Amino acid sequence: MAACPKWVALARSLCSQLTSLCIWEMGERCEPPAALAGLSRLQRCCLGTTEDFAPSQQQQPLPAGPWAGSLRVLGASWDVLQNSMDVLSAATQLQHMAVTGGSYAQLGGNFWEWAGSHPSLQHLELHVSQSSDVPGQILHSALALNAARPSLHVPSSEGASFYGRFKFDL
Repeated sequence: MAACPKWVALARSLCSQLTSLCIWEMGERCEPPAALAGLSRLQRCCLGTTEDFAPSQQQQPLPAGPWAGSLRVLGASWDVLQNSMDVLSAATQLQHMAVTGGSYAQLGGNFWEWAGSHPSLQHLELHVSQSSDVPGQILHSALALNAARPSLHVPSSEGASFYGRFKFDL
């Protein structure tokens, strides 16, 4: 059955007005949708999963586009963020970020350098599942970032407030 063109046009129009979007996958990787690139008014975006996972395949990066310029709050996995350095650099208004699971092996020096030098970033949360141990390299990098840039708040997942920024009514 084909969709009515009038309704498709209305849906596209409404989606282009989105200011908040949360996509949460239960137990699977959450690939960034290419349609994010066209959401020029998006201010809050969460792409998450309930699981930490091994780096079995390359995770897709966040799509480039005008949406990055309006983004203020972002949550995504370690893997997505590490593969999205160009988009993160274009997110000039990004103030609050949460790393929401994924493969710790993917979070390298480029991410920490970006976080240390991104002027608008005020809050960086590191979330891990209950069953995971945080690798020493991640702890060391987070502590070094906190020491180098004291104005950047880097809480543990226990004191995190990221999910409160999305009012879920499930």
